[in-house]
Amino acid sequence: LAQTGRSVSALVPPQLGQPATFEMHHPVTASGRVNIFMLTAHTPAVQQIQIPGFTSSGSMRIDPTGILDSFVTILDNTGVTSLTVAIPNVPAASGYEIDTQTIDADFAVGDLAWSDNDVESVVAPTTLSWATTLEAFPNAAVVIDAGVRADIVATGFPWRVADSATGIEMILVPPGTFIMGASPGDPSADSDEFPQHSVTLTQTFYMSKTEVTQSQWLAQMGSNPSVNSGTTNPVDTVSWLDVQPFCSQTSMRLPTEAEWEYACRAGTTAPTYGPLNSIAWTQSNSGGVSHPVGAKLPNGFGLHDMIGNVWEMTQDWYGPYSAASATNPTGPASGTHHPLRGGSWFYFDFFARSSSRKLGIPFGRLDNLGFRVARDPQ
Repeated sequence: LAQTGRSVSALVPPQLGQPATFEMHHPVTASGRVNIFMLTAHTPAVQQIQIPGFTSSGSMRIDPTGILDSFVTILDNTGVTSLTVAIPNVPAASGYEIDTQTIDADFAVGDLAWSDNDVESVVAPTTLSWATTLEAFPNAAVVIDAGVRADIVATGFPWRVADSATGIEMILVPPGTFIMGASPGDPSADSDEFPQHSVTLTQTFYMSKTEVTQSQWLAQMGSNPSVNSGTTNPVDTVSWLDVQPFCSQTSMRLPTEAEWEYACRAGTTAPTYGPLNSIAWTQSNSGGVSHPVGAKLPNGFGLHDMIGNVWEMTQDWYGPYSAASATNPTGPASGTHHPLRGGSWFYFDFFARSSSRKLGIPFGRLDNLGFRVARDPQ
């Protein structure tokens, strides 16, 4: 049997929890033939499908275990067939594509011909009410680890977005478990980086792609206190107390200390997430000043300057670590200092590590202290 020639287009592109409409143009001679629309995981493998009692020709590019839903329609004599598909509002559907398969069947002789014509229309993540999507899915050139990319897509939220109110770019950080504290064999680890302990973060969150810049601070707060002048340099000389109104005004927050280290490591276990000179501004390469954000290479999530440039504040009160495993820790209930993380342009290289901690007083201002913001998806 000859495979049915046709073309398929998405009139209303698929998005989680929304109806998507597809239109297929086909020869009128195909009237009465069966067409199957499938919402399925994409696979590059071409498989031969066999049905008992039939001689099959052709093949399908599909992973049968990845089918979320399927819809059968009969081609009519108008040459145009349309179908509206309700895309399930479940994170697992994000990143799936609409696959279309056509069956030409001669039931009298038990002959089938399969035709695989992918629409190549990928189901988009949920739209965020507070942000514009810049990249729905992680860029493989940035998020190199395929497992991390899969974790990001599985959340059902877009990877890179811009906050509508502030323009701050934010990167999705998926849930996960990691070992918090001193990296194995790290000779620079201080005593407050021990004991190492397992931490599980169960919720997706967004982290600003870079440290908050002076222009972003000025737009919200009306003045720029920074010593190191530069509109795209990180804002500095602001205290933990100064930052709280900024966060309230923008519906943002500081990350917890556990969120910060998890986001910094991005799946790595070494003291840094890359060669220090390639990822960070420290005393050895900064020339004694801060630098424009985003000039160094990002980590495995797509975040820049997590190490170096300026120390970054966290929301927690500072406290000693426990060896016990923790889930979504937020630090002690009270205290006198807040943890600062990541090192800075002013400090020696041994401070520029994923696990490094420094004490910060709530009202303290330094010319090498800044912050980045976090936000929950909904």
